[in-house]
Amino acid sequence: TAEGGEPLPRTGTDAAAVRRAAAVAALEVQAAAVDVMLGEGQGADGDAGGAPLLATWQWASVFAEIGASANSGEDGFDSDVVAERVEKLAERRAAAHGGKLPPTLLGAAMVACGEKAGCGRPGSAVDLFERCEELCGRPPTRHVLLSACRAARGSKRALDQICKSDVTRAALPDASAATQAEWYTIMLRAYFELDVYGSAVSVYDDLVAKVQARLHGRGRGSHESHSSGAGSSGGDDGDDPLAAARAELLETAMLACCRRGKRRAALQLYADACKDERSARKSTTAPSKGGSSGAFALGPNTHMVAATTYAGMGSAKEAQAAAELCFVAGMPPNRTLRGLTKALTTLSSKVSASDEGAVAAAAACAASVATRTLDGARGPGSSVTRSVMVQMACACGAAGDLETAVRVIESVGTRSAGAAAGGAADSGESARSSGSENAVSGSSSDDDLAGASGAREWNSLLSAVASRGRAEPVLELLDLLEEHPDVQPDAVSYNVALGIARRDGDLSLAAQLLDRMASQGLRPDEATLVLLFGTYGAAGRAALAPPMLARALAGGVDITTPAPFNAALSSPGHSGDANVAREVMDLFDELQKTQAGAKQNQAQQAQTERTDGVGSSGSGAVDGDRASAPVVVPDETTYLAAIECTGRAGDLEHVGELLARAEREGKAVPETYAKVMLMHTIVDKRNPVVETMLERMRVAGVRPNEGTLKTSILCYARAKDLSSAVALKVRFEDMGVRLTGVAYTALLRVVLHGGPRWGDAAVQLIEEMAAKRVAPHRGPTLQKCLAVAKVGNTTSAILYKCAAAASAALAKARGGGAAAAWRKLSRGLEEAADERAAEEAAKLAREIRKSAMELESIAEAEQGAYGEDLAGLASAYYSDADFDDGALEQ
Repeated sequence: TAEGGEPLPRTGTDAAAVRRAAAVAALEVQAAAVDVMLGEGQGADGDAGGAPLLATWQWASVFAEIGASANSGEDGFDSDVVAERVEKLAERRAAAHGGKLPPTLLGAAMVACGEKAGCGRPGSAVDLFERCEELCGRPPTRHVLLSACRAARGSKRALDQICKSDVTRAALPDASAATQAEWYTIMLRAYFELDVYGSAVSVYDDLVAKVQARLHGRGRGSHESHSSGAGSSGGDDGDDPLAAARAELLETAMLACCRRGKRRAALQLYADACKDERSARKSTTAPSKGGSSGAFALGPNTHMVAATTYAGMGSAKEAQAAAELCFVAGMPPNRTLRGLTKALTTLSSKVSASDEGAVAAAAACAASVATRTLDGARGPGSSVTRSVMVQMACACGAAGDLETAVRVIESVGTRSAGAAAGGAADSGESARSSGSENAVSGSSSDDDLAGASGAREWNSLLSAVASRGRAEPVLELLDLLEEHPDVQPDAVSYNVALGIARRDGDLSLAAQLLDRMASQGLRPDEATLVLLFGTYGAAGRAALAPPMLARALAGGVDITTPAPFNAALSSPGHSGDANVAREVMDLFDELQKTQAGAKQNQAQQAQTERTDGVGSSGSGAVDGDRASAPVVVPDETTYLAAIECTGRAGDLEHVGELLARAEREGKAVPETYAKVMLMHTIVDKRNPVVETMLERMRVAGVRPNEGTLKTSILCYARAKDLSSAVALKVRFEDMGVRLTGVAYTALLRVVLHGGPRWGDAAVQLIEEMAAKRVAPHRGPTLQKCLAVAKVGNTTSAILYKCAAAASAALAKARGGGAAAAWRKLSRGLEEAADERAAEEAAKLAREIRKSAMELESIAEAEQGAYGEDLAGLASAYYSDADFDDGALEQ
């Protein structure tokens, strides 16, 4: 409560201020308590302070609370201060107990300094780990070893220090096999989370070497092991945690290799593991629990990763062999099956359609996996989900095996007598194992393929088959669906096929599909119109779009969004068509009038029925809903498409009319004005309308964004007004527009094209990006920037300076996408500088040769010593028209 006794507010700004003050006070109390425990604050009792009064578990809580205090919002303590407090408390606690800090407290102190759960100073955690002998009076225990790994998570430097530490090298071999296995697991996954895949693979290689050493030692009949703990019994491989950890981590190590782009290295790890698994199986007489011999048994997920890796390399036979191993120990889990479907889809995408042998091998691989999945799904107690079966059918369809794909789809809603008997007993377990999805052998609602649900699965299969890009199998599958006794195609089914017609610009196929829709009693929907208008555009017949749109409106097609109109406006593409734009916008106006009139009539009718007491309350509610339905109006995309369609046709007057209409209707956005600028530049690049558009935006209250700046820069660049383009950056920053890599990269592209006098501006721009921690935009903008660097007007000296500035920015980048973007810019600029330097050297060589030849003739006439020397140089280096690299360097 407040000082006057009134209760404090619970909501609003005042309440937030109170909560913040309470949080600050709590942190101050914590700091005071720490001072007391350190013997530095008021209330300390002697040299020991308050330390002996706390139990070990209380000390652990203290370390956790102090570590979290660095993350208490903007009022939290500085991380360095927190780490220093933790170290002092650990030293104080050790001194109070005769120089012996319990290992559990050392572990808690390290975690409190860690990157994830602590104050974010893993270096301090490493320092505490190095002082284990000093603070605890003994080598690191299991808890200390594993706590150090957990504290280092999130920091590559700290992880490297833990791995290379002399303390680790001395303590890890003496730890139990279980501790070593857990240590390797934590470290490998910590590196993997940081995307440090090379170090992750190195940790795995170290684990493999340790496992191999243990196995070889046992093969010689020795029951001694490298570990002294209970988890390292010498006689039974089935109890070896290290071997089990190797099998568990193989999947992660293979993924790390693949993400480094080294698929062959991943497959070598897999091949070595398979070889060791076979050796372990032969050397073990008693089978282990689960049906396979020995602890070192590869799980189905590992085989799935191998199949995916082989698929990524286009190796169908090897992928099939690895995939079949997933089914050796029984039906794999749904996660593995989903991974296999992705592997099959990847394999199909890697196979060239012209290579009949590769296509057949991919289809055989898909058929093999699908057949095994079908056999397992029909068995008793199967927990394979409906979605997995549909994905498997889609994978077969993408591989070109329609027969197997149809077989899988047809089996989704059916089950054998044994499955039916086992499904009821195992339905609860199936539901638990498959999450929210229904099991194939579980709920009867999941078995029913009739009606719309069946069409949905078939449509997924149609989409997968269409992804191959050929119309014939799609039409064949559509024929099967039309003749199906239980499932009927819907509009989506035909829309999938229309997607192929749009891609190919096939008007005859589009007309055929529309006729087939009509024969099935189906009416086109909005998606049908969008695809149809795209087909017209691809065929170069955009003029057909407005009449078809008018027919659709007259035929009663339910249009609730502007999407069909936007598609019709976009159909002319880069050629533009002012007539199409006018006709489509006129149709839009007619639709608005029709919908507004219908809405008014429905409202009047509903009011009359309510007044006269005619009709039930239910019907009145329905009429009210219809009357309240919104009228379809043009949106921002409509005006963007209309402006581009008109502007590319050269009708700038109509462009102005469309912009004025968009402003009146409140649909003008920054992209609208940028589009108008671009259209004016395309028609007449000498007269950019940047200033006019910026003024109209100010009057309309539309705030420019970075896209506006990028377009404005390009418009000035095409007008060869680089001074205005560069000045825009400062102007937009004054307007509060935060610039990202998109605008900076576009501006760099313009400046590099400006020639030598803009060289200093280019270097300053890169340095400014680095200072503001703005990375170049990776994408088409950066590609165009590098292309301009190679063919533009600047010199190699400027490009080398820009490359050096980009390299300096790369050195300061924090990693991830920013570092990759800076690396690409630096390398691209350096390559462009090398090419430009070679061109400049060749040009200079030609000029020198020409001058030398002229002076050589003078020298022959005057017999001058200087002329003789220069003639010798010309003869030695420029005697031929073709200059090699060595001559150019000299």
